[in-house]
Amino acid sequence: DKSYKNLKILVAELNNKFPVGSVRLKLKNYEFLYTGGASGMANASFLSKYTYRLLTLGKKPGIKVARKHSADTANSAVRNILTILSIYKGEITAAELDKTSAFFNYCCPYTGKDISTAIKNRMAGISDPSISIDHIVPQNREYCGLNSYGNLVWADAKANENKGGQKDYKTFLLEDEDIAKTSTPAEIQARIDKIEAFQKHSGYDAESLAKVLSPMLKSYYKEIQVQQVNKAAEIALAAKL
Repeated sequence: DKSYKNLKILVAELNNKFPVGSVRLKLKNYEFLYTGGASGMANASFLSKYTYRLLTLGKKPGIKVARKHSADTANSAVRNILTILSIYKGEITAAELDKTSAFFNYCCPYTGKDISTAIKNRMAGISDPSISIDHIVPQNREYCGLNSYGNLVWADAKANENKGGQKDYKTFLLEDEDIAKTSTPAEIQARIDKIEAFQKHSGYDAESLAKVLSPMLKSYYKEIQVQQVNKAAEIALAAKL
């Protein structure tokens, strides 16, 4: 029943009382599950967006907080649709991925780093976390990237992580601090030109795809969110919550 204005204070108190294992805390009709681990009570799951803001007061919390709300499922649904559309269009093959690597001279398209050994390892089934597959055009409702030849590349894992799933390659290359520290403006522009040339060479028309798909996916995204809220209300009423 005690009111906590800051998650740091709350977690500190929980850690003192429960250094190992887990504990459930009920606060203002919301239930939070804190799970123990090597770093103590490090995670809070299933917080409502409202309560998350209430507890953090708009400040960055001292612990990682996973908030589950309608946008999570809606985003997943959009990515699933794009994956299915990729199957219709034709997903990339191993031969096409090798052609892609050759086009970029077995270097990361974003950093210019030689990743030929890592690519060879991965294509041989050998684990190598230094690289990962990236969508040049993100797989979301705005850019509508597909899992097709012309949009998938091997990239330096750190660069891929920094790029994330929301930034297009131009924004990433022009704004990323790590890229700016290790590359000249001319090198960055050359990489942008190379990627554009690759998509043109492969026949992957990202702009046309987004123009057609984005309006429909944005509508679907909103529909999924509304359906979840309505279904929750229906179930809550039936369960007399």
